[in-house]
Amino acid sequence: MKKRWLAAGLAVATVLGSLTACGKSGDTQEAATSAPATGNGGTAAGDSASSAGSVEIEFLSQKREDVDLFDEILADFMSKNPGIRISQTTTTGSVSFSSRVASNDVPELGNVYASTAYRTMAEEGLFMDLRGQDFLGRIPKEYLDLFTLEDGRVFAVPVNVNAFGLYVNMDIYKEQELELPRTYEELIANCEKLRAAGITPFAFQFKDAGGLRQCFERYMTGVVDHDFLKICEEVGLEGKSFGDYPTIVEGLEKFIALLDYADTDPLGMDTNDLADTFANGKCAMVMNGNWGASQYLGLNPDLNMKVILFPSVTGIDSTTVGTPDMCLAVSAAASKEQQDACLTFIRYFLEPEIIEWFAQEDKVPSIVEGVAYRNEELKDISDAIEDGHFTKSPTLGWANGYQSAIQGELQSLIVDRDVKTFIETWDQFTKDVYGQQ
Repeated sequence: MKKRWLAAGLAVATVLGSLTACGKSGDTQEAATSAPATGNGGTAAGDSASSAGSVEIEFLSQKREDVDLFDEILADFMSKNPGIRISQTTTTGSVSFSSRVASNDVPELGNVYASTAYRTMAEEGLFMDLRGQDFLGRIPKEYLDLFTLEDGRVFAVPVNVNAFGLYVNMDIYKEQELELPRTYEELIANCEKLRAAGITPFAFQFKDAGGLRQCFERYMTGVVDHDFLKICEEVGLEGKSFGDYPTIVEGLEKFIALLDYADTDPLGMDTNDLADTFANGKCAMVMNGNWGASQYLGLNPDLNMKVILFPSVTGIDSTTVGTPDMCLAVSAAASKEQQDACLTFIRYFLEPEIIEWFAQEDKVPSIVEGVAYRNEELKDISDAIEDGHFTKSPTLGWANGYQSAIQGELQSLIVDRDVKTFIETWDQFTKDVYGQQ
């Protein structure tokens, strides 16, 4: 069985290597709570009990921005469950979920995602089947389906979804007597008024190729064409061109036009530079996912900001776009005692008081039934998700390798600002990647 898991790990390692958590960029780090990680960063599957009789499990998190928060949550859990000791390990530049799988060292409890790579792992039997667990009844079916295999096995429980929007400095908007934009034309009009007043309308973090790719695919899906994933598949498999779709061409042209409203080179600023710029009032707006909120407010607790749906570009109804974010999976290789301990933690984590605590600090909209979302800055986004104005990120359906391929080419678009040439390149690598499936 272990050989089978090792083979699966090697098969998906390359794919997973291109996936990164949606968190702050920064130094790599590893954190342990209460029980220090042993040797390879966690307790081996067979060593389920310490000398004191406690069950020991390792939690591998891919959300580096939540290390301190999870330290507090795990400490609270262990104070209420003294027979269970949990160590938290975070992915780093040298330690990833893929590297752990490839070395046949799957953590007992892990934070996974709804991608093809993790589904492949689940099909190979790396994760415990959670089917029939009572807590699944509190997760909406449309999100649980993303973690359900064809044979009915459920390999993870999602508790929230990340989302994308337009961050607005409300103090600047109030001073300039601006209304929140609902259309692209209103957004551009606001940019012109801000520029006339000597205020920088936008800043972009496109030095970070991952940040650029996230902004691009969520913009294209949420406010340009909700069938963006289908269009990628048609170009890749049916011989079409992105130039055949007027909405795509319009979306590209208007994406490029926004760059004119930044005072700095979009490729000269990374995620942390953007955070400093927006948090300190040096620009009026940024495009980003909800994960930026905690970073901006951490830099400036007095920042008066609001996150709204990005204005419609092609006349479609705007939606926010995202993926399940904190999704917990249990290793099939863990001992029965460890699996029971993991399930005990998941039940604790889904208790209303705990999951609301997590949602409040993490800033990510919760999908757990009965959970009140209390972050005023992102209330518009949370309400949009509840009202059905949510579209799944195309990354959940893209062919293996496509995320890396498009991420590598987008910066050329930002430099050249040549839509026609980019479409030719985009067509070709899309056909190349999809043709290898």
